Amino acid sequence: MKCVFPRKYNSIFQRKYRKWYRLRLFSTVFFAAEKREKVIEKETEFYCTKYYDYYPSSVVECMHYHGAQNVESAMIHSCNWFFAETGRRLGIKRIDSYAERLGLGKKTGVEFGEAEGMLAGRDSGEWQAGNTPQAAIGQSDNAFTPVQLATYTATLANNGTRLKTHLVSKITSYDNSEVISDFSKPQIARKSTFSEKN
Repeated sequence: MKCVFPRKYNSIFQRKYRKWYRLRLFSTVFFAAEKREKVIEKETEFYCTKYYDYYPSSVVECMHYHGAQNVESAMIHSCNWFFAETGRRLGIKRIDSYAERLGLGKKTGVEFGEAEGMLAGRDSGEWQAGNTPQAAIGQSDNAFTPVQLATYTATLANNGTRLKTHLVSKITSYDNSEVISDFSKPQIARKSTFSEKN
């Protein structure tokens, strides 16, 4: 397929589909996982002391001393301490499983070439339990493309239903007389049930 974008836009195009970025909103991945896996309850509180040091060799620093935090307040305050602890309880395998369901660390299927991205743990050379809290806040080896992030956000909005990502509605023959591929109707890539309450 020939790229029809002017050359001056090539760098923008490359960044959207092939460059990787870290995801600070990764906490929403296991916000869903925590509830489904019964790791915590809505009322569960952890006390943020700014430095999460369950693993002394891998301390996670929060931006503030938040004190007592539950799921809702931790999301509001972006509390690293809270999500580091819940991530430790979940474990990297379950975190990665939910991330993949939501479209992270895998190709979206757009019509142009794209990078697969990376999931900490799954794509890491070596993994120790102490790395999990870092991964849980979106750091460590996590790296995703902007188009993956868009797919991820849309999947959250669709309560866990991930649609195939497309840039075009259809592909036709040169003279438009024949439709070769039609993407005008939404196509479900994967359905994971998350309630609207969660």
